[in-house]
Amino acid sequence: FRLESEVDYILNFLDHPDHDRREVAIYCIQSFSLINGQQQVFKKKFFRIPNTQQQVILLKYFHTNSFQIDLEFYKKLLNSGNEILKLSTAEILWDSGYIKIVEEFYYGQYNSETIEENVL
Repeated sequence: FRLESEVDYILNFLDHPDHDRREVAIYCIQSFSLINGQQQVFKKKFFRIPNTQQQVILLKYFHTNSFQIDLEFYKKLLNSGNEILKLSTAEILWDSGYIKIVEEFYYGQYNSETIEENVL
């Protein structure tokens, strides 16, 4: 079977307004790897998904199926307004060895006086 050709079709439903259709697309897409052009479509659609739980599932999928870390994409997620996505992204970056990026992001939220007070 040449099911890889169906990936583009599945990608069309990732940001569908209907929750159940998105769920099915998420379930199906996890059976495939994405090629470069499909990764770009995935990332665009990712930000239009209204359900955080579904975004987290897709974020973990994207990470496990990417050959290398897309730092631009993950930094964009770190700066999103969603705390759950920030934590999930920080975990991925930390586990992938990008500890300094995570530390800079979280330490950057505090001024130097606050950090010094807590250390002393």
